Amino acid sequence: MNGRLPGRRGAGSLAAGDAGAVAAGCAPAAAAAAEVLAAGGNAVDAAVAGSAVQCVVEFPWCGVGGDLFLMVHREGAGTVALNGSGAAPARPGPGLTGLDRVPRFGPLSVAVPGLPLAWERALERFGSLPPARLLAPAVALADGGFPVDAALVAAFTAVGPQLGESPHLAAFLAGTGTAPGETLRQPDLARTLATLGERGAGWFYRGEFARAAVAHLRERGGLLDADDLAAHDAEWVAPLEIDYRGHRVLQHPPVSLGALMLSELRLVEQFDLAGRAPDDAGLVDLMVRCKIAAFADGLGSPEAGGPRPISTERSRWWRDRLAPTAPLATAGLPGGSDTTCLAVTDRSGTTATVIHSLFNTLGSRELVPGTGVVLNDRLAGLRVGPGTGPALVPGGRPLHTLNAFMALRGDRVVMAGPPPRPRAGADQLPGARAPPRPRARPAGRRRAPALAARQPAHPRRRRAAAPGARDAGRARRRARRDRPPRPAGRTGRGRHVRQLDRRRPHPCGHAVRRRRRPPRLRRPGLLRPEETP
Repeated sequence: MNGRLPGRRGAGSLAAGDAGAVAAGCAPAAAAAAEVLAAGGNAVDAAVAGSAVQCVVEFPWCGVGGDLFLMVHREGAGTVALNGSGAAPARPGPGLTGLDRVPRFGPLSVAVPGLPLAWERALERFGSLPPARLLAPAVALADGGFPVDAALVAAFTAVGPQLGESPHLAAFLAGTGTAPGETLRQPDLARTLATLGERGAGWFYRGEFARAAVAHLRERGGLLDADDLAAHDAEWVAPLEIDYRGHRVLQHPPVSLGALMLSELRLVEQFDLAGRAPDDAGLVDLMVRCKIAAFADGLGSPEAGGPRPISTERSRWWRDRLAPTAPLATAGLPGGSDTTCLAVTDRSGTTATVIHSLFNTLGSRELVPGTGVVLNDRLAGLRVGPGTGPALVPGGRPLHTLNAFMALRGDRVVMAGPPPRPRAGADQLPGARAPPRPRARPAGRRRAPALAARQPAHPRRRRAAAPGARDAGRARRRARRDRPPRPAGRTGRGRHVRQLDRRRPHPCGHAVRRRRRPPRLRRPGLLRPEETP
């Protein structure tokens, strides 16, 4: 591979060459996937290798204890999607008694991890290289360590005050490098990944890891048991598909919420977007309205099979109700950083796109001792008792925000990845404007009045004129224009005025009064040498 572009989290990283192309959330993942392609592996091999590296380098956002969704397209053979999400415990038990919702993090929020079996199912169907070979780069990074960057520091800082109830994770972070530039090592995770590569997902769901995870959660008051892990399976499904402006757009079906993106596209298609810049505030406002409408119509119910794209007829019904209004000013919003993804295309034209996550940053904050695995918090916030919103269904997969899409023209992939969303380091939505950097003020210069901060950026667009204000303004301008000219001569401020003939207008088309300073006079007695008598 050549053309490798190192990157950082949030900006992403690219690698391209004769063997294929990779786009990933971090540079080490892109490099590992590119090396697999160069060694003769296919797109799915490279996707698994890159995903494993992300579980090490981006472990606050994804990991072996999380879930994974995969989509694979082969030219001439169609597209398939893999649902690698885990289910809720089949027996909730007394831990949730008296609660309205599942806690935000902690042992009660853990669902069955789906990622290890998703790797295995993907390689069983499409893989060409042994799993141990594909996980080797991740094992090396976990064992040897890697330098901590600003994104990791921000994640550790954000969750630090909340780790009082997560002693194992707190002890791990206290015992390794967590400051910028320090080396973060995960030897326990290295052993877990190496064992997964050698012994397969059976060891994870029915072997030593399963016993360690269940014992840890039981001690902490969790709900998962050995039967929940042993019963888990990944599911191959047919993707949902719509036509959007001459492209076939494919998304994950439920339990993923990818259908909502297809609904949004059908709504946006009702409007002419030609010539609209991506950062146009009116376009952003329209897209937000379409998103609200898609959520209002498209969530569906679990009994009806979950979210589905809205019909073309329904999108036309929404068109008049989504007519753009005067554009509103956009504002910066905090960037999200709770997931990561990668997309790979190999030389045969096969494309694989992966998105995986722990859900929230560092998931449930439950670290299984001796394994290096942080468990997900996929059940966080689910409704336990009566009320509105998604409910906890014993033994059922919860609705998932994870989704990856592909856009095809004919049978060829032209775009693949997750839907655009804020990422670490990108704290401005499209159309938002970051505040200008302060500039150094030369010594001795007076500071200008600080009016800009108190006035709107676009006063004429953001503030409607009061009734009659326009007529009053015209009257004032007419009075100034019709008042008699000022006589030439010295004014009260010591300036000379020269009145232009109104019959000979200024080149710009207006009669203008010009003021000019009188010529500067020399003080008496100060003569130039040549003027000396």
